[in-house]
Amino acid sequence: SINSNYASQNVNITVDVNCYLEYIPDQIIPFKNSRYYQKVNLNIHNNSTLIYSEILTPGRVAMEESFEYDICYLRTHCKNQDKKIRFLENTKIEPKKQRLEDFGILGEYKIVGTVYILTTKEDIIELENTINENIRNSDCVSFGTSILPDESGIIIRILGEKTDGVFDVIFKILEISRKKILGASFSKT
Repeated sequence: SINSNYASQNVNITVDVNCYLEYIPDQIIPFKNSRYYQKVNLNIHNNSTLIYSEILTPGRVAMEESFEYDICYLRTHCKNQDKKIRFLENTKIEPKKQRLEDFGILGEYKIVGTVYILTTKEDIIELENTINENIRNSDCVSFGTSILPDESGIIIRILGEKTDGVFDVIFKILEISRKKILGASFSKT
């Protein structure tokens, strides 16, 4: 029936003290007329690291569906070990109600990627600078970084034309972060 065209997903991630986790799921591909709700609950110790990403596509482009879904609502909520809020983000996209090509929403781009890096305070400033220096010259994407409240992490927003290009930037961010935080190398294979 028309009222059952929705999907929801709840993701709960807990990273305890002195642990490191990378969670890079596949992209979200909203179907025509769909309604999608995602809630991500992150419980991340102040002395640990989580790198988490999301990629939202315009839909099943191969089937000529582009921004034909009703709503995509993404809620990401992060607390530390003492249940103190580290950040809260809500993203609601309703293509049939919003002009997504407007400046300040998506502009010329179709793919939105987000990377959250939650790590210890002493790594934040240098890590953000290194990411900015190394990704500035990416041709196929536009991106921006912000430091989360209380210097508890970094959020990186990536806009691109192709999913592969956005994933390439995410993998570069992983490579930089893993080297800085763990002193370890990164390979996609």
